[in-house]
Amino acid sequence: MALVAWGIATHAAEAARYRVELDSRFQVQWIGILDTQSDTFTLESWIERPGLPDTWTPRASSLPIIMHAQSSDGTRFDVPDEFGTFSIGSTWAFIGPDLGAIQWNQGSAPLFYGYGYRVAWGATTSGFFSGTDYSPNELIGGARIIRSNAVTDGTLFDTMSIIRIPDPQCDLEASIDILQPTLVAGGDASEAFRVTITNKGPTNATGVELTQTSSMLPGVAITATSTSAGTFSGGVWTVGDLESGSSSSLMLTIRADAGAASGTENVPVAFAVTAVNEPDPDGTNNSASAAASIISAADTEVGVIASPAINLQSGLFFSKVTITNGNADPIPAIRLFVDGLPDDVIVYNASGTASLGSPPEILSYLLYNQSLGPSDSVTLAVEFYRPSLDPNFNPTYKIDLLPVPETPPVAADSGIDVTRNEKLGNGDHLIEIASIPGATYAVEYSPDMTTWMRVLPSITAPANRLQWIDSGPPKTESHPSATASRFYRFVLIAAP
Repeated sequence: MALVAWGIATHAAEAARYRVELDSRFQVQWIGILDTQSDTFTLESWIERPGLPDTWTPRASSLPIIMHAQSSDGTRFDVPDEFGTFSIGSTWAFIGPDLGAIQWNQGSAPLFYGYGYRVAWGATTSGFFSGTDYSPNELIGGARIIRSNAVTDGTLFDTMSIIRIPDPQCDLEASIDILQPTLVAGGDASEAFRVTITNKGPTNATGVELTQTSSMLPGVAITATSTSAGTFSGGVWTVGDLESGSSSSLMLTIRADAGAASGTENVPVAFAVTAVNEPDPDGTNNSASAAASIISAADTEVGVIASPAINLQSGLFFSKVTITNGNADPIPAIRLFVDGLPDDVIVYNASGTASLGSPPEILSYLLYNQSLGPSDSVTLAVEFYRPSLDPNFNPTYKIDLLPVPETPPVAADSGIDVTRNEKLGNGDHLIEIASIPGATYAVEYSPDMTTWMRVLPSITAPANRLQWIDSGPPKTESHPSATASRFYRFVLIAAP
């Protein structure tokens, strides 16, 4: 049987909810939720008083039962938010479905069916009826009520517990962590910022959305993003639902191209909450901002204060190069690359080799692995080795600014003693170690102490000294004299 329908065009939107419990001293205990926004009473529990038959108890499959507030003229009744101090009168009631639409413990017995009886909550025109009197008790609109004495009219409000349920609300807090405070113009993209949204409760938040409110400088762009929840597109982070006490994060990868202007905190990032379905009374923590800085090699000066000169005692050429930081922010670390060398000249004190420029070129570099403050200078000594001792070469220098200092290789807890390390007259390189007779060792070499290659086959020590000579292929990929730098290490494979 269809429920009464009504128009709601003039109904005011409200948002109070109450938990209603009728004392079990009556024939039945009702527990439900009254919602003044939907003007409904949802009956969630129906329990007979101990000792009474449960014939007219709904089966669990029929719960919950929804009753709609209806005026005597058949229209929707606007239940006030302050229902806890308001009595049901004779002009309106909560009207539920026909009894025949509910599965009862008694089964399909036809008692009351077809007489217009409905489950309802409200005052009857003829007052209460006894447990044995089933005469019609009409409600407003001609509907009839079953067990009107099991519910209440205004005179029985003192026997009911009507407690207002706190309005659902959340407290969203936005924050931004700076993961990379310094970006290098023309450098690699860095995962620079982490945006976090936290729901501090007390209720879950739904439909959460944050919008980026900052803009990037020319030459600076977000190149990649990743989220722990939701999606990010067009400056909008659609988070979705966020449980009370939980957080979600958005990672921003940013790159400054070579032409980006250097400056302090000139890469701002700001986000604000722009959507959430639940009320958030505290809007002071709904937004957050942070900023990174840009440093540029274009604002860093490199000057040669001493051209290569031979040191007759060591047989090495020495040069001095000064680097001056013209940026407004410290430079975390610097690589000084050396270019323009003849094939037979190597940088003797090189820290390693790396790719530089476009097209990329593998060059030796010296590493200044500490911060250089604004307007500060540092002078680096560069050592060169040339077998012929010919002084006719003119190196050139380029710099690469690093956003963070390099991490040096982790030293082993205990190493293998090197007893001899010598470049031979033909350019071969000899290494001798203190060895364990009969032990097997592997030799590995590297151009930068990062990528290591193993020499095959491994070798067995014949005595307490083991010599190995790098004479190029097939042991190694090239002759040692043909590389800018080469590092070696021995690995104990098996002891006797």
